[in-house]
Amino acid sequence: MRFSVFVTLSIVASSVSSLAIPSVSNVEHRDYASLQMRSPSFFHTGHSSSSSSSSSSDASSIHSESHHGSHPPSPGRSPSPHPSEHSDSSDLSISDDHHITFSESGLRHLDGLGTLTDAERKQVEKEHKIRIKEHMEEIGASHAEIHFMGHAQGSVDTRPHITATFKKLVTGPHGRQHYVPIPSSWIDANGVIQHGRQHRHHVYLNKHDPHNAVDYLREHMPVYRSKLQIKQGLGPNDEPTLRRRGAGTHHHPLN
Repeated sequence: MRFSVFVTLSIVASSVSSLAIPSVSNVEHRDYASLQMRSPSFFHTGHSSSSSSSSSSDASSIHSESHHGSHPPSPGRSPSPHPSEHSDSSDLSISDDHHITFSESGLRHLDGLGTLTDAERKQVEKEHKIRIKEHMEEIGASHAEIHFMGHAQGSVDTRPHITATFKKLVTGPHGRQHYVPIPSSWIDANGVIQHGRQHRHHVYLNKHDPHNAVDYLREHMPVYRSKLQIKQGLGPNDEPTLRRRGAGTHHHPLN
């Protein structure tokens, strides 16, 4: 009698155990399926990516209609890349942002710093592009071209600035899109309103205190500053002169 009771209890316990404890493989399969269902991709069919590709191709056609060419490259230099209005610059390094380029005069000004490594040259460009990018956002520009790097000497505007032109994309009455330059003007040290040649803007290095660029150079343009110091035979604690005139450039007093 006692033996039969023991057998009965064992059978019942085994049955309960098999019902209450699922296998490890079943748990893993269930959790994986649950994660798949919680994943955003589980609810998407892929149409958004195809529509994005379609938008990109449409944007490319707009760009090809509106682009009017660029300056030919100088010997030993690669040409500036063609700007693309519809590439997402927020996903790009500022160094690779093709919305901001250097004109021939800007490249000559850069060459005037002397021999630079590729990394140094790219860093000097980046230091200027960062300030230009900030100004683009302030004035609603889509593209910019740098004509002179940070300078003051040789310009009627003695506040250290970058000379650049800016464009924005506009839609005409018939829906056709094209780029237009953004006009420029500023008040000089004598309080006289000046208008930039060919819509050239003066982008002050220190927008909060345009007359003082010393701290800005130290903090935001360290490579440009150090190369100017070397070019001018200065020590590391000496402040360089920001000259506009570089190798091969011509004097334009309003730049």
